[in-house]
Amino acid sequence: MIRLHFGSISHCFIALDQPSSALVYFLKPSDAGYQAESLNGAIADGQRISVKAIKETKLGGLALLCRIT
Repeated sequence: MIRLHFGSISHCFIALDQPSSALVYFLKPSDAGYQAESLNGAIADGQRISVKAIKETKLGGLALLCRIT
C-alpha cells in the first residue's frame, strides 16, 4: 500500500537514542486518529510498526500526536 497523503503534519521528533521511535504532530486531531488507526500494524521497511494516538491531556497541552514505535 502506498499512502500519498497523511494529513497536515506540524512537525516530527525522532530521538537520537531511539531511532526506531518518532513523535509526529498533526495539525488536525482527526488526521492523527485516522493515521494511527490505519497505520497500526502496517509494514514499513520490512518491519511491523505500532502506531498509537495520544491525547493532549496526557502531553501537557500539546495537540494530539501520533507515536510510532
